[in-house]
Amino acid sequence: MNTAVDTNAILRSFLVDSTGSSLYGLVGTGVYSPRLPKEIDGSATACIAFNSLGGNSLGGNDVTMDPSFQIRCYGGSYDPIDAHSVYLALHERLHGAHNSAVTGGVLMAGVEEMQGQDLTEPDTLWPVVVTFYRVICRST
Repeated sequence: MNTAVDTNAILRSFLVDSTGSSLYGLVGTGVYSPRLPKEIDGSATACIAFNSLGGNSLGGNDVTMDPSFQIRCYGGSYDPIDAHSVYLALHERLHGAHNSAVTGGVLMAGVEEMQGQDLTEPDTLWPVVVTFYRVICRST
């Protein structure tokens, strides 16, 4: 019997289970999906929010999937350099990642689809870097 893959849970686990990485040093467990909780202020707390854009089941089953994700990086200040630092740490952690067992499954590969864009959130004026990744995941 095939087990559906919770790609959001696998990606979050991979990003927060990186104790010792520069990403963990910046955001800790501040990784949210599908958006930041209302109580989190991206201008005061370095964090990441991501949402799935959909993808495919590979090999005609539900145990391997390859969704794309939009990932938003916040630096915890109004300085856009801080948001860009979170993005660079994300890139270091996720781009080229492969075969990492985490809670809920295996992150088989992570590939950046579009380089980070330095933007400003229109409603809050928080600096944010938006990037897109394709992540291949499978259940365990």
